[in-house]
Amino acid sequence: MKEPSAEFVFNCPSEEISAYIDGELTAEIETALELHFGTCDICRRELNDQKGFLLVLSDSLERDVPIELPEDFTRSIVVNAESKVSGLRDHKQRPPAFLTGTVLVLLAALALGSFTDVFSRLGIALDKILALVGAIVQIAADLLYAMAAMFRSLLQIQTFSTTFTYIAISLTVVLILYFGSRSLRRYFRAPGA
Repeated sequence: MKEPSAEFVFNCPSEEISAYIDGELTAEIETALELHFGTCDICRRELNDQKGFLLVLSDSLERDVPIELPEDFTRSIVVNAESKVSGLRDHKQRPPAFLTGTVLVLLAALALGSFTDVFSRLGIALDKILALVGAIVQIAADLLYAMAAMFRSLLQIQTFSTTFTYIAISLTVVLILYFGSRSLRRYFRAPGA
């Protein structure tokens, strides 16, 4: 039994035209496409357009015509690029850049492991700072406890009327907070501020 011959149906413009130009089709499909070119004006025009495009493209690639650039071309490119890049000129960019650089240095040091002595010294310094802060907090807590004990003993004596005692205690607390905050502000004020 004979197999029925394959019929080729092409949609205009055909996708096989570029494959035909490149010589990628089988002989049977190529013959059928050539017969189609004889009857279809659309595909024939598309074939001629693609061949013309390839000729112009290969002609322009084969010529060694130097491209002439303006005399100040390099300078205008550099000026344009510099005007669009703010970089670290902007003061708002410096803190994030410094933070990023610091983190990268620390990560590199951790990865290399060469700064183990530096990290151990930083750990010791951090322990000492935390001990100092803890001592200051403990002193402040002891002072508040002592003041509370004094007020409690004053209330137990009841030598004053209850209203007067509450007013005196409130006034004392307000004065302590006021003068304490002023002292702290004066102590932590930056020089020249």
